Amino acid sequence: LRVPQDISVVGYDNIPMSADCLPPLDTVDPYLSFQIRHALTILYAPSPSSQPGVIVTPALQMRESTARPSSLTATTAEPSLNRTVTKEF
Repeated sequence: LRVPQDISVVGYDNIPMSADCLPPLDTVDPYLSFQIRHALTILYAPSPSSQPGVIVTPALQMRESTARPSSLTATTAEPSLNRTVTKEF
């Protein structure tokens, strides 16, 4: 199989090696170092319950390991009609 011509590949963690792959790997960056630092701040805080919560939004690092499918078709079932509906995108 050829990446991305035949199959798309996406990693999760955005390690530095993902940029050195052939082709460079698209990856999701969950900002783990930020999450770890925030968790340690809460853990070592005098009053952990007073620490504000944080929502971390991961980022997609686009490189070269994904491509749009050559034919994109979605098939969904509509339970109320008991039939299959196919939609072209």
